[in-house]
Amino acid sequence: MFAWLKHRPQGHNPLAIANRFIEKAVRAGRPLSIVHLVRLVYLAHGWCLGYTGKPLIATKVQVWRNGPMIPEIYREFRAQGVYIHQSAVDEKGEIHRAALTKEEADIVDRVYDNCAPLSTEQLASLTRADGTPWSRTEGYYYDPIPDKLIRKYYAKRVQESQEASAHG
Repeated sequence: MFAWLKHRPQGHNPLAIANRFIEKAVRAGRPLSIVHLVRLVYLAHGWCLGYTGKPLIATKVQVWRNGPMIPEIYREFRAQGVYIHQSAVDEKGEIHRAALTKEEADIVDRVYDNCAPLSTEQLASLTRADGTPWSRTEGYYYDPIPDKLIRKYYAKRVQESQEASAHG
């Protein structure tokens, strides 16, 4: 019926999601490194897939040697140095923003609250451990990590957390 709907990309600009994390970090006085920023966006994407079945970001996460990578975020923010203080802007100088649903916003906020305080090593263990989508993606560096694999992994985490809550 509406063929154009089938081809409409799902998810948000990853820079808009990154900006949301940057703004929260700046307000909290806790600057994020580029590694933290990429991992937070990746984790929010994963949890969103696990809870809703829908992607948070409209791009593919890639396998890089040191973990999952979102190239758009890396390219945009690497020039800022170790810590990210400024949001990404478009060609008109306007900050990239995402019109998140309440559910998406809640997921992003929970990921920030639970994961932003973690060390780089702790974040690495969350995203690179055996059994994670990054560790299970076959292929070579820079290959995409399939959203299907991310969704399956995080749906299992969602189920485990719901079962723990029911028994706790």
